Amino acid sequence: MLNLLEITPSYDDKKELESILDNKNITTVYQSIVSLVDGTVIGYEALSRGPVGSHLQKPDELFKVAQIYNKTWELEQLCRIKAIERADNLEKNKYLFINVDPHIFKDEKFKKGFTKDFLAEHNMSPKSIIFEITEKTCIEDYTSFRQALSNYVDQGYKIAIDDTGSGYSGLKMLNETKPHFVKIDMDLIRDINEDLFKQSLVECFVKLSEATNMKLIAEGIETEEELKTLIKLGVYAGQGFFISRPAGTFLDISNSVKDLIRKCRNLKKSINQNYKSNCIGEIVRQDKSFEYTSNCEEIKEYFNSNDITGACIVNNDIPVGLIMEHNLDSAINTQDGGANFAKSPISFVMDSNPLIVDYYTAINEVARRAMSRKNNNIYDHIIITYNNMYLGIIPVSSLLSYINIQVCNQAI
Repeated sequence: MLNLLEITPSYDDKKELESILDNKNITTVYQSIVSLVDGTVIGYEALSRGPVGSHLQKPDELFKVAQIYNKTWELEQLCRIKAIERADNLEKNKYLFINVDPHIFKDEKFKKGFTKDFLAEHNMSPKSIIFEITEKTCIEDYTSFRQALSNYVDQGYKIAIDDTGSGYSGLKMLNETKPHFVKIDMDLIRDINEDLFKQSLVECFVKLSEATNMKLIAEGIETEEELKTLIKLGVYAGQGFFISRPAGTFLDISNSVKDLIRKCRNLKKSINQNYKSNCIGEIVRQDKSFEYTSNCEEIKEYFNSNDITGACIVNNDIPVGLIMEHNLDSAINTQDGGANFAKSPISFVMDSNPLIVDYYTAINEVARRAMSRKNNNIYDHIIITYNNMYLGIIPVSSLLSYINIQVCNQAI
């Protein structure tokens, strides 16, 4: 939340704010929110700016000063009115996302500002309005807050939770409000194509949204690779500078971005159709396994004699671990008296928590789980079982090669 102690108010700030409010000198721009399924615009977020050239032009500075001088309500009301007044020509099948502080939902002035008559004057319906509530704002009384929200939802308005993943309310906010839309904070989106942990988090949000019928929107998409990754993860919609920058009117996105979204979505769909039904057991390699009592030297000789870099460790044919050749070499070389250590049971150095999957697990699910592991383990072999018994093993390189061949065949 805003720390007012870090801001030094000035007479010029106060005078400029009063001038903005008196003259209603707020500019509204709109940023497209786009379906990552087919590239169509589903709506626009209204963003407010101070006068061009003013030191309060940036919204962060504008709202900071308004909070200092207790003018937040007046400023937010002006921004909402301006956003709606300029939305007369918004297509009926598009949404208008309006940022709202959760504390003002019970305010009578707010209720009057969103009557059906007021919206009708500007050729709009409550069904077109999405109240976008930031997760960064603390809500002390969820009971009364839910009651206030219900009043609007019953009239046809919809609710979006903004900045999900950045604040401290998190899942509690989602559980208490049951929003129609969930907007993932841009900090989770930034460089998501390079961050497996972020991908796993967003994947969890995707599964949650599918189970609860909430629509997931990714904010702050700035690169093509981020966009591709979000499409691959199944995110419903997105916004950001790569898709389109805010503008003074309701613009469609460029054909190049729209074509990219559709191409990526079609490719994802084709890949899923091609190997989603294929189970991992169809490409298993039935390598030899070793009992957990086997010594390190025995398995080292096995690696040296075969073009194999990993082995499953079992206890009566039940997988209990995995040993990769480089890990075994490292363990032997770093021990005092390496020759003696080589006689030690492999259970001393094996990975006791490898990735183990059943024969009938879908290949895309195995790939997802393999790529979600820690960086140190991401290229470790995958153990395959049948009726919980060891069947074989799959190197990650073989798994990725199989998937790549499917993609190439589909592209042809």
